[in-house]
This record gives sequence, C-alpha cells and structure tokens, in this order.
Amino acid sequence: MKFSRLAILLSFTAVLSLSAASCRQEKEADYVLEAAVLSGEYNGNIGNNGEHNYYIHLSDKGFSADGKSISNGNYYRFDIFAPGPVRTDIITIPTGRYVLGTKNATVCGTFTPELSSYFINGPCGSPETVLAFSHGTLDITCKDDIYTFEAMLTDISGMTHSVRYTGAQHLADRSGDTVPDYLPLLEDIEINCHTLAAVNYGPVNGFDNVIISMTDMTADSVSHVTPPGSILTLDCYMPVDEAGIIPGRYEISDLWGMKDYTLSPGEESNGQYVGSHVQLFKEDRSYLGFLSSGTVYIERIAANDSTVYSIETELVTSSGNTVVCIYEGTIGLTAASTETAAAPGNTFSRPVFNPITRSHFILRSKL
Repeated sequence: MKFSRLAILLSFTAVLSLSAASCRQEKEADYVLEAAVLSGEYNGNIGNNGEHNYYIHLSDKGFSADGKSISNGNYYRFDIFAPGPVRTDIITIPTGRYVLGTKNATVCGTFTPELSSYFINGPCGSPETVLAFSHGTLDITCKDDIYTFEAMLTDISGMTHSVRYTGAQHLADRSGDTVPDYLPLLEDIEINCHTLAAVNYGPVNGFDNVIISMTDMTADSVSHVTPPGSILTLDCYMPVDEAGIIPGRYEISDLWGMKDYTLSPGEESNGQYVGSHVQLFKEDRSYLGFLSSGTVYIERIAANDSTVYSIETELVTSSGNTVVCIYEGTIGLTAASTETAAAPGNTFSRPVFNPITRSHFILRSKL
C-alpha cells in the first residue's frame, strides 16, 4: 500500500507540475491574439526558385470592403513560401509547419523576415507600431475543411507572441497578376518617370548596394502599377550619407561591387533577372532589356531640400538599343533590414518588391 500511495502521489504531483507548466507556457507570451479573421492572397510562383507565395493577415478586425485595415486593429502578417495549391478553385495554403526564413530567401516552408510582422493600427487607420520577428513558427492544420493556424513568435525586442485562428481559408487569387514571359527589347525607348523607389541593401566593400526602380506608371499605396508603361531598375553601388544618395556620375561596370559609383550590368541568373535592366509593358506584350553599358547622372537640385534630385540616364542594352530616362523629384531611401519590419501599408496586398525582377514595383494587371 505504501508503494501504491507513493505512486499515486507522484502521479498527482506530475499532473500538477504539467498543469503548472502549461499555465506558465500560456502566460509566457507577451502578446496573445485569438484572431477572428484570415485575409490574404495567393501570388503565384514568384519565389527565387519558383516557390509559391501566400501573403496573409491574421487579425481581430479584418479589412474593409475596399481592402483597408481597420482602426485600432491588431494584425499579424505572414509572407509564406510553399508548394502550389492543391485546388485552383479554392486557394488554400498547404498544411504543415512554417518557420521564419532568412533575408532575401524564399525557401518552401518559410515565411520571410522582410514582409512578416505584427502591427497595431492607430485610430486613424494607419499602422502605429510595427514589430519584426527574430524567429518563430506557424503551424497550419486542417480537419473537415476547418483550418487552424497557430503561431509562436519572438520579435526583435525579445517579446513573445502567441496567435491562433480557427476557421475557413479562402485566399484571393493574384497569380494572374505576376509578370509574364518577356520578349527581348529590340527598340530604343525614352521614359519620363514620375515615381521612384530606392532600397539600401547594405554595405558592400565600404559602400552601399542601393536598388533604384523608376516608372512612368502610376503606383498605388503598395507600389502596384498597371501597364502600359516602363520600369527602369538600377543595381547601384554608391556612397550614402545622412541626407541620402550622394550625387555623381555612375557607370555600368564589370567592377560593380568592388568599386563605388558603379552599376551592375543586367543578366539572367538561375532563372531570375538580376542587375540593371529595363522592362517595357505594352497592351498585349512585355519586353525586357539587360543594360550592358552607359551612364547615370544623379544631381541634387533643391538648395533647401537635400532629398530632391534630378536623374538622367544614357544607357545601352545588350542588344544595342538606347534607354533614356529622366526623373525629377524626391528619393526616399529605405533600409532593407531584418532588424526592422517593412512598412505594411494599409491593405492586405503584398508590398514590394517583386522577386522575379528585383523591381520595387509589381504589375497588378494580367497582360
């Protein structure tokens, strides 16, 4: 009897310990959200190696009819890469475990650090607090067409997050909006750009790698553009100061990455378009030209505002065609870093950039 009573006592103690540990685990999360709404879209196989992208938000308030986030709402966004959907009529994310990936990678079974974060909407409907993640997991299970999303996350300040959603999963199909196959650009073009995006991808040999995208198309709040029009993307290696990009003469050179004031030539690498290139979108066709030589002139033109620039290009594609581009306006240089979350905007559509072309603009219309 003594041993039986001891076994019972030990079992009872173990149950208490497990219960206490379970309570501690539930209370360990600094942020807890029982999400009421899943919103998102499927963007097709836009990953670096053809992985499929699912961009979702788990939130307590969802989005308005016109796709805007709601005041005082809590939103967890996940930029997920996975295999393609099983069904094309009802798009769902494949079940399984997803982990926070690494910068610039789009490996299946991960969600990207650049475009995954937690944000709180302010009373005016704009994000006030944005927290990027340092690590985390997202588990997706399904039973009888009811999905459960469970995420355990740690943000860059060390705070922990527990998120759970149970319900249906129906994503908007944006896969038809991805960039189609290109024909070679075999004509001279002139572009009068009025929209520019510039992202600093960090130091390289003592200077910075800045990718500049300019377009003559109108961009919406998350940089989606609708053809016809053109996009010029410049892969720059340049000095940067507190005011932003330093003016100067930049040349396409084989010494890119080893010398400042240089641009890399364009090329196709592992099925991706990298380096400096130009895209031309007509009503029914799209064209691409790799830039092989030429000069970009950057000048600050406003004495009282160091962010106002003039940019003029004299560029030549690998097929020998000229690309003349003119831009005059501000350059808001954004840092690309896993230490801070990219601005989520106020819609559920995936923000820039497009991994297919490295451009900071994404087509929002099927050609």
